[in-house]
Amino acid sequence: MSTARIALEHGDFGRIAEQVLASGSRITFCAGGQSMAPFIRSGDSVTVAPAGDSLRIGDVILSRTAGETLLLHRIVEKREDGVLTMGDATQGPDGFVAYSRILGKVVCISGLGYNFHLRYPLNYLIAKRIIFSRRLPAHPLLLRFGKKVADLLG
Repeated sequence: MSTARIALEHGDFGRIAEQVLASGSRITFCAGGQSMAPFIRSGDSVTVAPAGDSLRIGDVILSRTAGETLLLHRIVEKREDGVLTMGDATQGPDGFVAYSRILGKVVCISGLGYNFHLRYPLNYLIAKRIIFSRRLPAHPLLLRFGKKVADLLG
């Protein structure tokens, strides 16, 4: 399978991503910004799959904000009618996101020499509980160790 890189305006990318994910396919794109550092950094390749009914606290989702921009942030709280999201490197939550505004969830991140598949239970545990927990600092050595373990497992 070959891949092609194309540059799109933000609005065009949003419409394409929405259509691709609504059709049941995955989409891979280059992330921008630092709000999810150190887990996702600007320039990392991110693969998003349709979310379905499998959303959990700790998942990173792609959603549309009230201002119609796309946001790739982590679920920190689930409610009956939506979720509360927050960037790993931000000080507070973004706000409420209705389920209808969630396009998909991140299943793979690659960049900076690592390839992190979140579909494997141990990798998900590393991402959610050990490295990116607000209770533990994201020490660079711990981050590198977690990514090495994840690379070996998947």
